[in-house]
Amino acid sequence: MTLRRNPFAPYAPMARLLPCAMLLALPHGAFAQPVPASVPDEAPAASPASPSLNAPLSVSWKFTGQYFGNNPSSPTVQNGVVFFATGTRLYAVDAVTGAQKWRYPADQGSQLPTTVQTNLVVNGDLVYVGGGDGLYAFGATDGQLKWHYSIPSGVATAPAATESAVYVTGQNGRLYAISSKTGESLGGSWNAGGHAGIEVGDIVSDPSIANNIMFLVTSNQILRAVDLATGVQKYSYRLDGETSVATPAISGESMYIVMGNVLASYRLSTGQRRWFLRLYDTAAAPPALDAAGNAYIVTSDRYVYAVNDQGKSLWRQSVRVPEQPLARPIVAGSTLYVTSAFGGITAINTATGAITWNYNVQPSSTSASTVPTSTNISAAPLVALGTLFVLSDDGALTAFRKDASDSLAPMATDFYPVQGDALNGRAPFHFGAKVYDEGSGLNLSTLHFQVDGKEIARRIDSSEAPDKASFVFEAATGLITYDTVEGEGRTSELKNGHHTAAIMIQDWNGNALNKSWSFTTDDTLPQRQRPNRATTNGGAPGSNGSYTPQPGTSGPGQNSGGGGRGGRRGRRGGAPAD
Repeated sequence: MTLRRNPFAPYAPMARLLPCAMLLALPHGAFAQPVPASVPDEAPAASPASPSLNAPLSVSWKFTGQYFGNNPSSPTVQNGVVFFATGTRLYAVDAVTGAQKWRYPADQGSQLPTTVQTNLVVNGDLVYVGGGDGLYAFGATDGQLKWHYSIPSGVATAPAATESAVYVTGQNGRLYAISSKTGESLGGSWNAGGHAGIEVGDIVSDPSIANNIMFLVTSNQILRAVDLATGVQKYSYRLDGETSVATPAISGESMYIVMGNVLASYRLSTGQRRWFLRLYDTAAAPPALDAAGNAYIVTSDRYVYAVNDQGKSLWRQSVRVPEQPLARPIVAGSTLYVTSAFGGITAINTATGAITWNYNVQPSSTSASTVPTSTNISAAPLVALGTLFVLSDDGALTAFRKDASDSLAPMATDFYPVQGDALNGRAPFHFGAKVYDEGSGLNLSTLHFQVDGKEIARRIDSSEAPDKASFVFEAATGLITYDTVEGEGRTSELKNGHHTAAIMIQDWNGNALNKSWSFTTDDTLPQRQRPNRATTNGGAPGSNGSYTPQPGTSGPGQNSGGGGRGGRRGRRGGAPAD
């Protein structure tokens, strides 16, 4: 993986993260520090520790439901059951086995009248789902619809629940407080003047709750703190920056918000800013926090940064993940999990910044005729019950565990030249193959490619022109490509005769693939054009690196499949479950 130097390390020649006020004034080689907006606070109280789950992991089970492109709705767990939504369907499956508990609607041909475009929330015996026509409450044990609260403009952000009420914002800029028992609007200030809810403005990111106070951010860059007991605003604060991923992240008495390319820390009780840092690219998602209040931020240029509660870097180097991050990362003990486009999962040690595992989810489908060519992970993952749950937009929920069995070696397909083929050996001569592993994933540090017993170097950055013979591995598709070119000397032309190409790689459990194939070259044969091999697609980042996923887009159309457990080695889910 490509690494960049720690922006705050004393030996760093250039800062990668710079405080806003010092961005232009910082002398060469200076030791960058966060800008205090006031006298530094004491360290915030630690938030509850996240469940610990260290990588590498292996697939335990996979359940495939309805396709919904760039699905933003994250799964949730309660009482050993995983609840998740894909498009117009809601599922509940056993967290240990992946067996379906229930599905709504239960009828194979029916569906919700709206798509689910927010995270699910489970509180007590109810599952709350926000859609384009209001808020739904389902029974957690039976999947029956308990009530529907109509919001004609649609729900804007994920619901937030307390013991007696659920709070949700509408596209109309109002914050509603709804009785969890009756599904009706609460009275008092929540229903003043006969109008349900209170005016808060256009909410652009999910709210957070601490100490019975809801913290939310509006499109006009206002941070609001609303007392949920009274519906009265405690304070407001004008932010400075783009707020599309400005969900407040709370740890003790500190609150972290990212705005465009700025990470800022605020006092929870007053909204007063403590310090801020400028990133060199926009944040791709809200930060993840660990139990000590350390923040982990992923940016659109695929870098991951770690800072403590005083804004100082934790790692010697920042880490770059293989694909575009699309969802909020999560911390589980000492491991940070970052998900991305093309089914990418990267595990990073929070203490050192070292990558400890990576995996690419292979697409699946309930229909043999509509298997996507790739799948994105646009919903934040979840760690619970010793399991990492990842929901991808092909409708598949994949459960990864440390103790899951994986005794199968990686697979290799799509060889070029094909076994036994005869071709002209003049440059440019193309080699290709696809490798993948659906158990524990490919350990790329063990990847080797050889031609006639000669080791070919791997080029990490595929966008750079090779200065010597080198091959490229594309994690999103599993494709290995190598082209001989003029000027490489003896390797620029394959001599007439017999040749052998070979791939060696292990998965994260040590299962090894050693695959070779043979072909012959003859310079009297006409030279072929380079084959048009499959590349990343299906709603993926463009060549300019930009990517703005929209729910329900990309890939094949939604199918009516109900869902089923997908085999760990199979590309498709099982038969629709009734």
